[in-house]
Amino acid sequence: GISGGGWGGQGELMSDTNHHPTWSGSGSSGAWSPTVEATASTFPRPITLPPEQRRKGLLLYVLQPDTAPELREGLAEVIARYSERFVPPTGEGAGTAMPITFHRYSSSTAGDRGGSSGGEDFEKDNTDASGGSSRGGGDRQHRNQHHRGGGRKVKCVVDSTGALRVYFSHRADAFRALGRLMVAAHNAPFGTKPGAQAALASGMQFEETPWLEFMGVQLDCSRGGVPHVAALQDWAVQLSLYGFNALLLYMEDVYEVQGETFFGYMRGRYSKAELAQVGRVAAAVGVEVIPAIQALGHLEQILHWPANDKYRDTPNVLLVGEEDGHDLLERMMAAATEPLGARRIHLGLDETFGLGQGRYREKRCGTKKKIGCGPTPEASLIYEEHVQRVLDIARGLGLRPAIYTDMIFRFGGGGAGTAGGDGKGDGEAAYRDPSVLLKPDTIARVNAALGEEGLDLVYWDYSSSNKDEYIAQLQRHEPLVSGNNTADGQRGLMMSLGLWTWNRFWAALHWAMATMEAGVAAAQEAGVPGIYVTAW
Repeated sequence: GISGGGWGGQGELMSDTNHHPTWSGSGSSGAWSPTVEATASTFPRPITLPPEQRRKGLLLYVLQPDTAPELREGLAEVIARYSERFVPPTGEGAGTAMPITFHRYSSSTAGDRGGSSGGEDFEKDNTDASGGSSRGGGDRQHRNQHHRGGGRKVKCVVDSTGALRVYFSHRADAFRALGRLMVAAHNAPFGTKPGAQAALASGMQFEETPWLEFMGVQLDCSRGGVPHVAALQDWAVQLSLYGFNALLLYMEDVYEVQGETFFGYMRGRYSKAELAQVGRVAAAVGVEVIPAIQALGHLEQILHWPANDKYRDTPNVLLVGEEDGHDLLERMMAAATEPLGARRIHLGLDETFGLGQGRYREKRCGTKKKIGCGPTPEASLIYEEHVQRVLDIARGLGLRPAIYTDMIFRFGGGGAGTAGGDGKGDGEAAYRDPSVLLKPDTIARVNAALGEEGLDLVYWDYSSSNKDEYIAQLQRHEPLVSGNNTADGQRGLMMSLGLWTWNRFWAALHWAMATMEAGVAAAQEAGVPGIYVTAW
């Protein structure tokens, strides 16, 4: 419904006109102005159908959001990209459209009670235009027995005149409601005239209480083509209309780092100004942009340059325990987060196979292993020491870090080269087998390395279609989630599921849907408050 041509929807839904960079609106708030980049939107242009063949539906008229001024820029971005769905902010043709106003729940709102920040009395709207109560029942109570959703909720009320009032608690939820209204308006029967009955018949009155606090998509900006800035902005806007509140940008080397000439060299890296442009549009529609970098493995694009020999352990793993590497990581974290205004960062730390088997060993035993040199420390110990240092760096920059957990279980379960640092095996069995539990001494060491400050642990699994398998794996994380906490919520647990886009031109949807449906069901049952899907 929202998608339009090229994103999986019907081509005629998209406008065949260019986005307008400015609008003049009435009201005390002045004109709305979408960003200049909206005129360079990369939404694919569909085949234009004759007007008589286009689906018309109902138009929407977003009134100047004086009751929720924080939405003004984001609404302009949406309307610029979907101008055929809206009456322009000047109000021309408003009599043929469904008017919408937005109202934020007040801080004193409890459950469904309370007012809006714009002075509107929310309690007056608890009885909808159809005469029935819009308060939630058993279904919502069932959803909330698992999660509070971070206090997220949204409600759209149709009044007797047909006007739509959206009440929201978070900016992202306001745009989720708008996306739902856009679909409902578009799917309204032919010839439908605006009004209360049309709105009710089209499903424009609803209430949602999301059980997920964090719902995101991670785009791979490092393998294959580097997405244009306008494409990332379009993604952010579209994701907001579907209810997502996070966009992770996976960037191994495609961003500027002070003093590092070969970061993203000849690869289309993002400048600081470009990342700032992405962050600005995403923030306007309630989407948090989180840089996802690598702080140990998967760094072959950086380490293959001779100028970066000093950072290299193996061809794709950073040399740990060196101040040069620590300085590089600090500059990487700052460079990735500052332009976006990000408060969180994903540090990766996954699939660090061969850790300690290259220059790390050479520096301790010489180029050729000397008699009596003995083994290097077990890879698990090397890894834990590095994790502690990396997390300290991130927290020193005021960031909440996230890390993948696969290597904790691969190393800690006896795989991935733990036996004297011999580098044999990848620990797959230890990672996949839920019966292989971490030993108490390993749990104590890992908890000490993870520290007592805020941290998100990310369990990734793209291959299982069995809910119970996911739940069993999530339960293995409990000693780490609850360990060393100084306060509730210091450590969080998230799930990363896969869109199955790797090694193919399109998503393998049969696998993607099977694994994601099982994973989401497991997350809800296990009480995991955050999920994101990866498009590697």
